[in-house]
Amino acid sequence: MNVMSQSVIDQLVRDTSIDLLPIMVNSFIEELERRANDFEQTAAQWQAESAALPLRDAAHALKSCSGTFGAELLYEHAKILEDALRAELSDPIATYIVNVRQALQQTMECYCTYRETLNSAGEQT
Repeated sequence: MNVMSQSVIDQLVRDTSIDLLPIMVNSFIEELERRANDFEQTAAQWQAESAALPLRDAAHALKSCSGTFGAELLYEHAKILEDALRAELSDPIATYIVNVRQALQQTMECYCTYRETLNSAGEQT
C-alpha cells in the first residue's frame, strides 16, 4: 500500500490548480500535526474499558483528513482502528494504535518530503 496516492493528488490539482497544490499540502501537514496530537492524547488515555468513543472519534478524524489528501496508508490504519472500536473489540486495539502511530510518522515524512519537492520546483520556475 502506498503512503501517498498520486492519483488523489492529481485529482486535487484537476479540481483546483497546480498553483494551489503547495498550499493544500502544507495545510494537510498542519492539520495532520493537530490531528496527530489529538490522537496521541486520546490514545494515551485509552483503556479497554473506557475512552473508546474519543479514540474512535480521533481515528475517524485521521481517516477523514487522510482520505481527502490521498494518505492511503494512514487512511487504512485509521479505518481499521475506527472499525474495531465501533465493533467494541478490545484485544487488537493496542496493536492498531501502534499501527496508526507508525502510519502517521510515515505519512508526515512522505508529505513533508513532497512539500519540499513542490517548493523546490516552484523556486526553479
